[in-house]
Amino acid sequence: MTRHGHAGTRNGTDRQPHPEPRLPPPIGGTMTAQPLEDLRQTLAADGYILTIDESGDRLDARIRAEDGVCGDCLVPKNLMAAMISNATGTAADSIDITYPTEIGDDGQLV
Repeated sequence: MTRHGHAGTRNGTDRQPHPEPRLPPPIGGTMTAQPLEDLRQTLAADGYILTIDESGDRLDARIRAEDGVCGDCLVPKNLMAAMISNATGTAADSIDITYPTEIGDDGQLV
């Protein structure tokens, strides 16, 4: 049996391991600004407005839809919680999410 390449490589090329994903540190009074701003901008591009308030060790995330934007067209809440978690460093199960269909015209929960 003839072997080609080097031991531990594929087709003779060295393969670098994938780096570990880097998450922002957990919230300790301040959120990591850039990843959260990136998420806000992504949502805003589709007509959504994300606001987040801290309350103890929990986050209250509210997403409103601009006029004419589908209030039911966001990803499921568990996926949104994962995205907010990645942007803030807060555990997903510590994030309360309110979607546009749950917010009245006056900004209050319905």
